[in-house]
Amino acid sequence: MMKLFLKKTGLFLSITLVTVLVVIFASKAIALRLFNFHQPMIETVILGDSQTQCGLDDKILPHTLNLSESADTYFYSYVKLKRMLEHNSQIKKVVLGFADHNLTENQDRWLHDNEINSFKLPIYFFMFDKNDLFDFAKINKAQIIVHSHTILKRNFSHLLRIYRHEKIEKFGIGGFLALSKEAKKEEQKIQNRNVQKTLQPSSLDSKYLLKIYALCQSKKISLELISLPQFENTLQKKAHNIDELRPYKKRADLYWHENLPNANYVDFSNYQLQTKDFADGSHLNKNGAVLFSRMLIDSHVLN
Repeated sequence: MMKLFLKKTGLFLSITLVTVLVVIFASKAIALRLFNFHQPMIETVILGDSQTQCGLDDKILPHTLNLSESADTYFYSYVKLKRMLEHNSQIKKVVLGFADHNLTENQDRWLHDNEINSFKLPIYFFMFDKNDLFDFAKINKAQIIVHSHTILKRNFSHLLRIYRHEKIEKFGIGGFLALSKEAKKEEQKIQNRNVQKTLQPSSLDSKYLLKIYALCQSKKISLELISLPQFENTLQKKAHNIDELRPYKKRADLYWHENLPNANYVDFSNYQLQTKDFADGSHLNKNGAVLFSRMLIDSHVLN
């Protein structure tokens, strides 16, 4: 009896697993086919994490779509970019966040982090091609299984939004975020924060930065790397009386010169704005984003 029970239980679990996988990949394929990637008025796409998400207002920057999203690594930016370029041959420029932290081991930790992937993976899974799926499986295949139920729910959520003809920024894959708070209350906390000097370079996520670069090169698209203003840079330089806040900042410059020779790099990390223009130590608020975006237009930095 026990053997029969185990056999039936195993059969039931196997059928259930296969059914779930079939539904996941079927709903993924339908969402990918129906999703409106085509944005005919867009010539520039902005990608990156929360710094570019909060700092570059695409309502001000002409013919621009900001698809940055908080905690996005270069892996997820690469997944998005491939799909956008497949459907938008008119795109001429990609603006990519290239802050001091983007080439450090923190990015690799984010790719492995279960909490981050619990919401990132389900949102982006429908965009994965077979190479993306294989790459993520190499990073952490267990998380695909662990979050399979959330992936399924998110696929159907995407399908519902597609049915409602919702705008692209409503799908959780990125969009300008206007922060209303000011950094004044955090000023003393930022000044007292220890200066980080020991972060190691990325060995995993930086590979996807190179893939973004190669993709832009192959499509003859301009790649603009940008580091946004950092409130904590100004405050901590004053507090610690140092000229170079982060030694690994030089690593970003070196990485750009050695690996991304045809990309343009503009470093605004020490660009002076007022306290009221920042939401916290590393993000612009709505007012700061407006001022900074207008400055970029007036100075023709990204032209």
